[in-house]
Formats: sequence, structure tokens, C-alpha cells
Amino acid sequence: MSQSQIAKALGISQPAVAQLAKKGMPTDSVEAAQAWRSANIGCKRAKAMPAAPRQSAPPASELAELSDELAVTDRLRRLAVQDFENAGSIQERAAASRTVRDAEEAHETRKRDMIKSELESQTLMHRDQVQGIVSEEAGKLRALLEAMPSSVAQAANPADPELARDTVADYLEQVFSTLSNTGNALRLDT
Repeated sequence: MSQSQIAKALGISQPAVAQLAKKGMPTDSVEAAQAWRSANIGCKRAKAMPAAPRQSAPPASELAELSDELAVTDRLRRLAVQDFENAGSIQERAAASRTVRDAEEAHETRKRDMIKSELESQTLMHRDQVQGIVSEEAGKLRALLEAMPSSVAQAANPADPELARDTVADYLEQVFSTLSNTGNALRLDT
């Protein structure tokens, strides 16, 4: 059995297996390696079935690639949760639980700080500001749409422009009614 296969089965790195092999750990089977680890280094997890490989912290290069600081704190939070799920002993679970709590607090703090910063730099708007802009633009759109029947009637039906105007106006009224019925998602009422 190769050292990398032993490493994967034990949930440790291949260099760690090489170091343990130098200290006498057998590498002919996972069971023998687990037994040796249990007897020689007090590894409680070695007594159980092979542990799932632990997720280590992402390399600095991976974190540097994340352009959003919030994505970094979210990634660290998810890694802390994975460590908690992979923890074997009560002590490991308690430590991992504290890490998860700290990571979640850091993530929430970063989220609040980013929102505060965006509000201060005016790159983030309050809901009232957004609703005002949408309402203003929706009013302009409605005015253009209401003018449309008269402006296209002659071209749409030269023989009976009045019928064309009424048909387009009726259709637009149905559109406005449908938009009004969608609630506050998009209000075109002026």
C-alpha cells in the first residue's frame, strides 16, 4: 500500500505518513497504521474507521483570488463547519464549535461593516431611495406607453386608425392591470 493511500485513508498528509513511518508506523495496511497510531500517539480517531480527510484552511493564494472580503469570511466559516463535522473527540468538537462561532461572528461583523461602508460611500441605497427612483422611472414608462396608441394608430391600421388606437389602448390597460396585481414588486400606478 502506498503512503499516499494510507494518508488518504487516515485523513492526514502524505508527509505526515512518511514521518510516522520513520518512527515505526507500518504502511502495509490501514488497520496496522491505525493500530500503531492508537498505541503510539494516543490518536483516538485512529481506533475508528478511517476518517474522512479533513479540510484544511485554503491556501493563501486561494484566499487572495477571492475578490470579495465577504466571500473570504464565508469560505472560512464553511471550512470551520467542515472541521466541526469531521471532529472526532469531544475536545475536538468543542474547539471546532468555538471556531465555528468565531467564524460566524467574523462573517456577520464583516457583512455589517461592508453595508455601513457602502451606505457611507453612497454605493448602497435605502429602500425608500430605490422605490422613489423606480416609481419615477415607472411613471415615465407609463406616460410613454399611454401615448403609444395614438402615435401608432395611423401606421398600424391606415383604414381605421381609431380601431387600432382603441385596440392598443385596451391591450395596454390589461398590461397595467396585470402589473398592478403583482403587488409592490413593480408599481406603475402614478
